Amino acid sequence: MQPIFHDSPHPFLRSFFIFGISLIGFALAGAAAGALIDLLFYPGHGGFASILNTSPITDPNAWMPLMIFQACSAGFGFILCPFLYLKFGEKKSLAVFTGKISLPLLGLTVFIAVLFLFPLSVVVEWNEHMDFPDWMGAFKQWAVQAEESAHELTMFFTHFETPAHFLIGLTVIAVLPAIGEELLFRGFIQNYLWKAFRSPHAAIWATAFLFSAIHLQFFGFFPRMLLGALFGYLYWQSGSLWIPIVGHFTNNALNLVLLYLHQLSLIKFDPDSNPHLPAYAVMLPLTAFVFLLFRFKKLAS
Repeated sequence: MQPIFHDSPHPFLRSFFIFGISLIGFALAGAAAGALIDLLFYPGHGGFASILNTSPITDPNAWMPLMIFQACSAGFGFILCPFLYLKFGEKKSLAVFTGKISLPLLGLTVFIAVLFLFPLSVVVEWNEHMDFPDWMGAFKQWAVQAEESAHELTMFFTHFETPAHFLIGLTVIAVLPAIGEELLFRGFIQNYLWKAFRSPHAAIWATAFLFSAIHLQFFGFFPRMLLGALFGYLYWQSGSLWIPIVGHFTNNALNLVLLYLHQLSLIKFDPDSNPHLPAYAVMLPLTAFVFLLFRFKKLAS
């Protein structure tokens, strides 16, 4: 594929602009919309009042209001804002991102995303146990606190009391981020940086770095960056944004499904843990992953 915004001047500035307005949409417009909906439908204890608390996740009744809040923030920031910018700023339609796609390619994407998790677990384990010199003590303290806060919030969001809650969680945690984050990062930023750097590889890795950094979780930074790079290469090879969306959704949804099955005591494996895998459990999936990547490239060409 070729850069989509090849006729757009100042690609660096445009990439930072779309990134900025998406963050504003996430933090202001989306948050305001979520707060308004919560105020209308959940005005009392456990509702809008709870999200104003310093620790709303201590209130189990705050689950739905916080889900609405999160959905509106993600929807406005990473879907609506980029869509409006594409339509009125670039004067293009969403069709520029879709390209030609086939079911075999989508199926390969699912298997590639799943197989990648096995070798990625080695990076996850390494990143989780990184240590810092004394002069980086302040950064380490911030990173640990940020990781603990993110973990608490994730555990709160992924505690599903009913099947309906699971479907809501699947939508908010897997579907919306897959669409919105891929639209923003791979659709806009990667294409702009491709033109700016004149190198798809530089654009893919720079976008993956930004994609991981925006999550503000250092102890998951490197595996998340590698995932972003994988999505970037799949998009570059296929020319369709549906491919990284499916890969992103597969990664998020698989974790949610395993968490829910563990909560129902249907499986013993706890997906919140990252057990040390034996060498064969890493090398065999890695071999299959590389094989499918070559197959993917052949089908996409």
